[in-house]
Amino acid sequence: MPLLSMDPLYHIVEFTDSKEIAIINEKWMVSEGTCLWPPFKSSASLAKALKTTTEPETSWKAFKIRKLYATNSYDKAVSKLRQAEDDSDLQTGDEEVTIGRKRKPNQRYMVESSSDEEFPASPKRPRPPSLPSTSTPVTPLALSPAPPRSPTPPCFPNQTLDNSAASSFHCPDFEKRVISMLTEIKAEVQHNKLLLKTLTEANVLPESEEDDWLNEFPLKSLEGITSLEEKLKNDTGSRKKLVQKLSMIGGTNLDSSVRRILSFLMSSALATKFNWLGRGSAEKKAFSTLLLKDLIFRAISRNPLTKTATQSQVEAVIKLWLKHAADRTGARKDRQAQQPDCQLD
Repeated sequence: MPLLSMDPLYHIVEFTDSKEIAIINEKWMVSEGTCLWPPFKSSASLAKALKTTTEPETSWKAFKIRKLYATNSYDKAVSKLRQAEDDSDLQTGDEEVTIGRKRKPNQRYMVESSSDEEFPASPKRPRPPSLPSTSTPVTPLALSPAPPRSPTPPCFPNQTLDNSAASSFHCPDFEKRVISMLTEIKAEVQHNKLLLKTLTEANVLPESEEDDWLNEFPLKSLEGITSLEEKLKNDTGSRKKLVQKLSMIGGTNLDSSVRRILSFLMSSALATKFNWLGRGSAEKKAFSTLLLKDLIFRAISRNPLTKTATQSQVEAVIKLWLKHAADRTGARKDRQAQQPDCQLD
């Protein structure tokens, strides 16, 4: 017999693709075999939409369905939903219309009785919820997608893991290598930052064709040293440009910075003709009298890593570099080759 109540009409339907069974509102029907389903993730939101006959919105998706049962009572619909899930016949009262069900719903989506429990469903597509039956008013269950699996955490230093993960992902050798590499990279980056800051703050003078003399280093003869000293003594601009050039050579500490500058200025063969005071041999020249030594100190003071070095510290490195100049030219190998082999009788 026709329904006379003005209450919202509820349908229990089976979703054709997923074989899920759920309650829908009459207003959610698009046609006899199609309905719209809300994208709610919360059971409370779905129950409220059913009871208040919420109008479908554009974000709702359409699904193919098969009607199983219809009633004007929401609580009755909840009760019949559980009966349908148990694969029992849906008996109707005088005010209800029954539509026979031909298939048993897929057992993967059967719901245990609970008023506020949520559980994951197959992630293939959005799933309608199944509603349990109880003697008190219940909140329908919403099927939510299964939570994504977290990727296996890589083994990196300083990474926080829980107890179980820490025991499974412990690789000290790898950590030591990574820490060592990161330390080297950090030191190099810090040096580059300081060098860049120095170059940015420096009064950079543009080079011209007249500055080709800056490309003649390292000098290889005493005549070259004499010519350079004369140029520097008479030209303030040349002194500034050479200091700027030397300060850009850089170095990670005082020793390396001074040695790199000296190697840029003169060859090891030419360095053998100098010592600090020019004593000990008539052929030795005094490096301490050269204007170059003052320019070296000025260049070192521009390097953020060596700017606190004293003049005596710079001089000590220069003296040591000049002392071992002959060894760098192969003199030590020649001395070793000339030593006779000692043979035991």
